[in-house]
Amino acid sequence: MELYRDSKVLSVRGLYVLQCVLRRHRLPFQISTKRRADIVIPPVRHKTAFAKRQFTYLSYSLYNQINKLLQVHKLNYHQCKDMVKVWLMKQSYDETEKLLLTQS
Repeated sequence: MELYRDSKVLSVRGLYVLQCVLRRHRLPFQISTKRRADIVIPPVRHKTAFAKRQFTYLSYSLYNQINKLLQVHKLNYHQCKDMVKVWLMKQSYDETEKLLLTQS
């Protein structure tokens, strides 16, 4: 992981997290008065263990988790990209894996 930090490049897992967050950030939000501040995008329901590992489920979960930490839902696309990328560069491999395994 030190090599990734020295060269200022994200790992494969970090790139996956970044792409998931950026794809969900592009979508227009459904304005609702009942929306909680910590959950910007409502979670998707799944019925199988296989389905919860797919992009459609993980991207919503990752976006909500990262929004709790960084408050990215009010930023534009480029600000969101820069903030998440800098934050992911500081994370270790284990922290990135924990983020992918944790469900909100």
